[in-house]
Amino acid sequence: MGFEKKILENKLVQDFFQRKIGEHSIQLIKLYSKGKNLTEDKLSKKIGIKVTEIRTILNKMHYLGMADYDKTRNKKTGWYNYDWRINYKRIIELMLQEQSEQLKKLEIEENTITEYSVFACKKKCDQIVFEIAVQYQFKCPSCSQNMDYINTETKSKGIKKDIKELHTTKEELLELQKVIK
Repeated sequence: MGFEKKILENKLVQDFFQRKIGEHSIQLIKLYSKGKNLTEDKLSKKIGIKVTEIRTILNKMHYLGMADYDKTRNKKTGWYNYDWRINYKRIIELMLQEQSEQLKKLEIEENTITEYSVFACKKKCDQIVFEIAVQYQFKCPSCSQNMDYINTETKSKGIKKDIKELHTTKEELLELQKVIK
């Protein structure tokens, strides 16, 4: 059970769950990781949220492949019982996939601003290269405000910093992936 704790204590993992699944998801997974056979009712009482919210969290996780379950029928009541398992390997895979997508997007943006003159309105609705800005007569296609030249040197430094941070977090995720059995 050691690797589960290491994964669930990681700030990147916690932020990922907050964004993708919701507020109480880490609490729920921590309870499951302790290996106790907990029903949805018991989880609901421990976390302090409704059973339907527990099911929503588990179903979101199931949809993303982060949780699986076995369904058995209670012979006395006729109700179904669900025994949930957390797929830690899939969690890290999804996080790495998200990192790769963000990295690709930043690299494209970096390439665009170093290769072209870029314009944007004050609201920053859209960032448009010179050739397209001319077609719109330097008016934002979203809000119709005047578009001005963006200092790409400053923006480029910010993007490079973000790319470096993504590489660092990717390395951290790859280290977490190694501890999963």
